[in-house]
Amino acid sequence: MMKKVLPLLTLLLLACSCSDEFLNESKGASATVAKPTFSFDSIAAPNVWCQYQSLEEMLEACQIPEDKLKSMSTDELIEVCMSHPLHAIYFAYNNELEGAEIVFKNFNGFAELRRRADAPHKILAFYKDINFNPKAKAVKRKDFTKITYMAILS
Repeated sequence: MMKKVLPLLTLLLLACSCSDEFLNESKGASATVAKPTFSFDSIAAPNVWCQYQSLEEMLEACQIPEDKLKSMSTDELIEVCMSHPLHAIYFAYNNELEGAEIVFKNFNGFAELRRRADAPHKILAFYKDINFNPKAKAVKRKDFTKITYMAILS
């Protein structure tokens, strides 16, 4: 069951990471994790990024060094995966799932996340703490059921 859930959660992680706005709105997940031991800031700086001549070079530059990869907590790894500079290339494919699979296969952070037993729970916790629409009032499950029921009756 977990082998089926993890790729789905990873795809959700990738799909929702299309905007840094989501990361900035996270209440608990990013607030409880110290600054990651790895970031893409120096790699994705415009003056560096423009020097790469191909997608392969960009993908290679975005790999996390093995020593850092193994020492990262799962929470840190999720934060780093959410900030992957090439996460949106899956939109360039005719089939988003095929594109997402290309991203997963070419980034060692996602490969490591798939190996971690606690990743599904940590990813769910990460998403639970994100307020995707900070202007909207949070809807509780019982209120949602009530609203849905009223919509059916009307």
